[in-house]
Amino acid sequence: MNFSQKKIYEKIASAASLSTPLTKIAVEQGPTYLKEPVQVADYAAGVIAACGASAVELGEARGLPSQEIAVDRRHAVLSFNDFYYHYINGVALVSGDIIVPANGLFETRDGKWICTNGAYPHLRDGILRYFDVPHDQGRLIEAFKRHDSTKILEDFERLGLCAAPLYTKDEWLAHPQGEILAKSPIVLEQRGIAKGRVLPEAKNRPLEGVRVVDCTHVVAGPWLTRQLAEHGADVISVRNAEFPFIYPTGSFDTRFTLLNRG
Repeated sequence: MNFSQKKIYEKIASAASLSTPLTKIAVEQGPTYLKEPVQVADYAAGVIAACGASAVELGEARGLPSQEIAVDRRHAVLSFNDFYYHYINGVALVSGDIIVPANGLFETRDGKWICTNGAYPHLRDGILRYFDVPHDQGRLIEAFKRHDSTKILEDFERLGLCAAPLYTKDEWLAHPQGEILAKSPIVLEQRGIAKGRVLPEAKNRPLEGVRVVDCTHVVAGPWLTRQLAEHGADVISVRNAEFPFIYPTGSFDTRFTLLNRG
């Protein structure tokens, strides 16, 4: 593991009380082919290594043999948004509401950049109504350049629309959300009212016999519960009928398959 990967792993391991030493973790340091001024690939490798260590230690506690952990750096970072990187005969399989004009990065009049989420119909329609333009990338680019970023973000928050500004590190740390996260631990511990349960010995997989109720919506939540399913958990996904949801639209709809696998 390189320095950044070790740093991320050790921070998570310390916060989560993991004891797997670095000597049991091997990272294949392949290129990612992504433009990444932030060391997102090394961060991903450290996170995946910690996931692996959690599974190994839980498995050992339930009577499974000890294992070593192997992480592919390139695969680790792609797994965080993997439906973008699936191809058949060189043709990308991403389609539908993800690749649309209202879902992208736009420069504002004051020279700032804003990333919008128009993947869901109500978000897309709200953005188009706000700027009073058709669903056309060129018209949206022009519209954003007629407004300042602060006004757009304030209005989007009031209207329930989704956008994220591009901040420098100092700008983010000065933002209220950045200030809160800077003071927060990496792993948040939540204690519920459920009685403690002792798991019996496992026969094949670390999380077999564990049932997880997943009430999350897209990307981060399903990614996490997918990891739990891959280690043997029985995951039940609960959807709110009032929320929009990405349903499969064809035989190769990777958005549905990969966000909901397991």
